[in-house]
Amino acid sequence: MRLHSDKRLKKDVGENFSYRVVPNGICSSIFARIPENIAREKKVICVAQVYGMKNQHLLIQACNELGYPLEVIGRPPPNHLAYYNYCRQIAGPGVIFFDLMPQEDLVKHYASAEVHALPSWFETTGLSSLEAAAMGCKIVAGNIGDATDYLGKHAWYCDPASLESLKNALQQAMEADYNDMLRQQVLQEYTWGKAALKTIEAYKKCLSHE
Repeated sequence: MRLHSDKRLKKDVGENFSYRVVPNGICSSIFARIPENIAREKKVICVAQVYGMKNQHLLIQACNELGYPLEVIGRPPPNHLAYYNYCRQIAGPGVIFFDLMPQEDLVKHYASAEVHALPSWFETTGLSSLEAAAMGCKIVAGNIGDATDYLGKHAWYCDPASLESLKNALQQAMEADYNDMLRQQVLQEYTWGKAALKTIEAYKKCLSHE
């Protein structure tokens, strides 16, 4: 049974406690505006460290079979070089690898992609999914972890163990009409500025013993 973060906490320590939810977020000064001079392409991107939990090898297989161009942006942790090399080995001609880059440079990649996919085995948030949503991408995410707390019904979910499930989610997202409800939700609720305000509120409550 999947437990979201608050339910896991209550399961571990019980429910007789007070708490405040402080969400993760995006840098709104970087990701709030979609450049008008960049054309959106029918391609998939994945921004993340490249290692097994992020499941890029399955994403590469799916895009190979569907014929979708794919940009894999990120580098492997030092102890996951074998996985990274395997991903490069199975990549078809439509898969391009980019190294870790500054957030400002990610803007053009997000803005030019139709879909951002993070079919991870577990995510507490999936920060790149929030960034991509703010930049107008449709989002595919793994169905394990807490990403649904942020993305709700506005994303397409896949079983990270199933190639067919991932392919179906990618196809549905690629072919769907764009709806900016997730983008607006991210910009209104999931920014680091909002997280800072909620953190201050939580400290004030603790200090006042409310």
